[in-house]
Amino acid sequence: MTGGGKLKVQVVNGRGLQNKETFQTSDPYCKLEVGGVSHKTKHVNSNLNPDWNETFEFDIKPGMDVIALSIWDKNTIKKDAFMGYSFVTFDDCKKDQEKKKSGEMLGGCSGVINLIIRPNFETSASKIERLDNHIKQANSGDDNTSSDLQSKIQKFDEDNTKLTTEKKQLENQIIELTDKIGKLSEQTKSLSATNDSLKVELNGVNSSNATLSENAKKLTEEINKLKAEIMQLKSQKEEQIITPVEVKEQESQPSIAIYQKLNAENDKLIKVKEELLDRLLGFQTVQELVFCQLKQKMNDIEKEKSNDKIRHELKEQIMGFEKVQELIFNQFNGKMKTFDLSLLKEIVMEVKAFEQC
Repeated sequence: MTGGGKLKVQVVNGRGLQNKETFQTSDPYCKLEVGGVSHKTKHVNSNLNPDWNETFEFDIKPGMDVIALSIWDKNTIKKDAFMGYSFVTFDDCKKDQEKKKSGEMLGGCSGVINLIIRPNFETSASKIERLDNHIKQANSGDDNTSSDLQSKIQKFDEDNTKLTTEKKQLENQIIELTDKIGKLSEQTKSLSATNDSLKVELNGVNSSNATLSENAKKLTEEINKLKAEIMQLKSQKEEQIITPVEVKEQESQPSIAIYQKLNAENDKLIKVKEELLDRLLGFQTVQELVFCQLKQKMNDIEKEKSNDKIRHELKEQIMGFEKVQELIFNQFNGKMKTFDLSLLKEIVMEVKAFEQC
């Protein structure tokens, strides 16, 4: 069992690390943790054999003898990607002496991390060395020292038994941690696939939104056109209201009847176009409301990307809205063409009859 004191750890380099990028090379850095305290190196750009050469110091308490290592790929936009983990013990290092140690990557990852460790406290290896020296002195003939040494050896055996038990517990914890990290890696892959799918669907929603915006622009142009036609019809009506009074003094009763009928047709045309305009204005209001709802649901998708129900409802509403929009445009165009054609024929016939009179 180790004592307490300072532990210096130099992270020398990494070799043969596993690449986590698709179209480029990972930018790895190393994270160290002992007893809940962690440090990390700087990242090295596009290198699977990085040289860090950074030194860190830890305060070690009795019973601590393992350094947890993890390697990460530095990213600027998305989260840093996990590249592997390992464990290195320092109980076999001697006090005030540097020792090179290596940690093989676990959890299905490849590569190795090389360290240089220097404890300034007594470790198990230091104790063994000290006891060996006592044994040598005992063999030289010092009985009192031999008796004291036997007592220390017995205590060391007890400590060694305890250390073996703790080591076995640590191995079990490492196995459990390995299983958890494996499950976490699978979940990360699943979340990454879901994220890619959501990006594709979001692009589709943005495309549909652009189409709806274009249709709204067309509706606005149609409304402005109808407003201009209504103003023109009202102006023509005001001119035609004066005409029957003048014609009454100059023309016969049949001519007045023709003008009155033209005025009635004009009123009918204005009324129908005003109704169509009201319907288009109402449709535009509904469209703006739907746009607000779509925008809110798109925000909900950004917050909860894993919610398949929201995506399904959004798709159905977009498809329904496009069908309603297409139906209203077809009805509007059909009515306007039919009405304008029939009215034009009637006006032509009335004008010919008027010219014959």
